[in-house]
This record gives sequence, structure tokens and C-alpha cells, in this order.
Amino acid sequence: MASVWVCLAEGGGVEKRVTVPGVGEGTPKEGAKCFVHYRVFLEETGEEVYATEENDGPPVEVVASAGAPGCSSTAGLGIGLLSMRKRERAELRVRPEYGYGEEGSFSFPHVPPSSTLVYSADLLGWLEEGEESLTTDMLFEERLAAAQRRRDLGVDEFRCGNYREAWSFFNMGISFLNEDMMFQLKQEDLGKVHSIRHPLLLNSFSSLVRLKRYGQGLKLAEQVTREDPENAKAWCRVAKGHRLLGNTGRALEAIRAAEGLAPGSEAVREELERIREAESAGKERDKKRWFGMFG
Repeated sequence: MASVWVCLAEGGGVEKRVTVPGVGEGTPKEGAKCFVHYRVFLEETGEEVYATEENDGPPVEVVASAGAPGCSSTAGLGIGLLSMRKRERAELRVRPEYGYGEEGSFSFPHVPPSSTLVYSADLLGWLEEGEESLTTDMLFEERLAAAQRRRDLGVDEFRCGNYREAWSFFNMGISFLNEDMMFQLKQEDLGKVHSIRHPLLLNSFSSLVRLKRYGQGLKLAEQVTREDPENAKAWCRVAKGHRLLGNTGRALEAIRAAEGLAPGSEAVREELERIREAESAGKERDKKRWFGMFG
């Protein structure tokens, strides 16, 4: 149940009401880099004008700041974030002076002049000011550290059962170590990238499996096996992906590859048992179907 509206800026320029309470006591400090998913609506019509989650996009990074009216189109959002706790969802009512002003926006997103906006914002987490540089200014080692930070945040969300949020953080981490960047690296540096990138890809696989997006997860596990054919854990994930999609033949091929790389692995043995069970269940279903047709 939503709370009452609370004023956050002079004259009611920004108001907030909590729809899902957050956890912990802390809130972002001025200048913190916040990881947010949000949707924006026109208050007058209820029309949605922008959503960060379109096309499975990762969270956006927004600076929490008590900005003055007219300083930016997201000034109201920045003010609202200063009052939010981790995993909180809140609605923010933002008057024009803390949004797109009297002029509005005729590009993207399209916002009519003098529009009051309503944000539905989810705060996934944040880094305090100074913890890392702007992405465009990051050196190689800073990119590695940024990717690892987002992996750590994702692991925390995964352990709490927040699989979509976890996947979002893993996806953000992967974006720091993209294929274009790797193409330019020396072999020694490529190894450093893979030591973080490959766990991120496999973490993403696990999140997507929990979300029942098996095909999308399988592609990520297969990507690791292409980049590192000696990765037994990746082959085991490929086997699991094929099993969940009903491809027991392909699953057996992959688990045999994992078995050859990691003989005696308990995880490999358990996955092989699950594949055999799925294979037996499939044969039993086929038998019943044929019996129903010709019995």
C-alpha cells in the first residue's frame, strides 16, 4: 500500500510516496552514483513517455543531487533518490521546474511544455561519490574494478532471490568488458578480463534460468565455452541449458565435455543424473503418446 505524499523540494516542486519500502537505514549521499530503473508518466494524461527497462536494458546511472530548479531535466529524480533506501520503489511527482520546464521536450522523450511528471523509480543500489570515475574516463584497471563491483552487487541481489535485479547488475558489469574493448588487448590483459567477464556471463546464465529465460541464458554459457573451451563450469551450464530446453542429446554432449575437463566433479555428476532423468521421462512420454495413437 502506498504511503502519503511527502514534500522533498520547496513549494512542492518534488513530492514522493513510497510504494515498496526499502531495506537498511542508509540513503545515497549528495553526488552518489545510483543504479535505477524508472518509468516516467505525464500526470495529466497518464501516458508513459519513457521506461529504462525497454528491451531488457540495464539500470541507468543517475547522480543523487539536491539540484536547483532548472539545472537539468532529471533534477527531480536526483532529489528523490537522496531520500530512498536500497530496493525501495517510490513514486515521484515532479513539477515542470524540476523536470523539462516550460519548454518541454520535442525530441526523445517527448514531453509537452509545462508538464508535471510522475516517476515510478526502483533504487537497486549506489556507489558514493568518489568511489569510481566516470565510465568515459576509466582506465583499464578501473574498468575491471567497476565490473567486479557490479558483480558483487548482483551476487547480493541473487542471494536475496532478486533474480531480475541480479541479472541487471551482471549485465552492467559485462558492459564494461565488451568485445570491442577486448579486441584491442594484449594476451596478458585478456586473461584479466576473462577472469571477471566469464563469471559475470555464468552468473547471468544462473539469473536467467531462475527467470525461466533458458534460451537467452544458454547463449551466454555457450559464449564462455567459445572463449575458453577448457572451462568445465561453462560446459556444465551449457548442459543444463540444453536440458531445460528439452535437448537431452545436446545436453549429454556438453556434460561429457565437462566430465572430461573435471572428472570427479560433484556438480557435473549431479547434472548428468538430471539429464538421464529427463531423457527417461522423455522416452516415457513418447511411449504413452504412441500408445495413445496406436494402442
